[in-house]
Amino acid sequence: TQALALIGACLRDGRSEATYLHGSFGSGKSHFMALLSILLRGDPNAWAIPELRPLRPEWIDPARPVAQLHLHMLDQESFEAAIFGAYLDFVRLNHPDAPLPALFADAPLFADAAELLQNIGDAPFFAPLNPQATKGRWGDFAASAGQWDRARFDAARNSPDITERASLLTALTRTHFKAFANDRRRFVELDAGLQALTLHAKQLGYVGVVLFLDELILWLSMNGNRPDFVSAWVGKMVKLVQGDHHARHVPLIRFIARQRDLAKMIGHELAGPDNARLQQILELARGRFGTINLEDDNLPAIVEKRVLIPRDADAAAAIDASFATIERGAGH
Repeated sequence: TQALALIGACLRDGRSEATYLHGSFGSGKSHFMALLSILLRGDPNAWAIPELRPLRPEWIDPARPVAQLHLHMLDQESFEAAIFGAYLDFVRLNHPDAPLPALFADAPLFADAAELLQNIGDAPFFAPLNPQATKGRWGDFAASAGQWDRARFDAARNSPDITERASLLTALTRTHFKAFANDRRRFVELDAGLQALTLHAKQLGYVGVVLFLDELILWLSMNGNRPDFVSAWVGKMVKLVQGDHHARHVPLIRFIARQRDLAKMIGHELAGPDNARLQQILELARGRFGTINLEDDNLPAIVEKRVLIPRDADAAAAIDASFATIERGAGH
């Protein structure tokens, strides 16, 4: 209820929010995010569950979809690589013909393309960029359609218009520079990329973007003896919440799984100014995230629904008998 209310309020008010899903190991954080994702898709089987049916809000509508990105944060090299890479995978899977979003640091690629154009000439350079026209269904993207020539190429690579730059990037990475689109190290800065991501999602018809971030806090805690690393990552966590929201074209809602408060997990082995600076950064982050608590007393229901689902009445009776035996043993 709390998670659905948060998403609904963000969509209604056009604002972005972030919240922790806080619970001990095994409390069902990953399961919670998976089920919430299914509910957001409007899955009829999920909404038919008796406990969930009364919770369905009016704003869940297939005609007004929410884009969902699932990110497992262990071993990610940056927030940009994690978030923008997940969005590119989402677009490739669900909208394979759509132009790429303006997430790449494209200036070096455009310089290489200009050099290639100079070396091979107009005809061989622009021929792959101008295949036979096909019918499109991309609404706002239609403005970027048209034939490529030297004039449009020069205008696009020097343009501040991210849509036109994205059109050129798409044309180049599908022809002369195919490997570039798979290089996740070449992303723009986080705020600019989130602006481009939400614009792209809006153009595809989505009314919001939900990020499910799993194992982020564990990953940060594993690097707790590296204050520069942690402060950089936590600084970007704060930026996710308090960045340039006026540039967000649709709301960006983030759920971050957490077992313990990050401030209690890291930094204790650091001394003096390093520890003080790190704790200050962690305190800054603390005040910018909400919290949804998954209580330990939910564990029996999670085990029943997720782990020990009986096949039939005999199996259910066997499970009940086993628990009764355990309870009697615990009483001794």
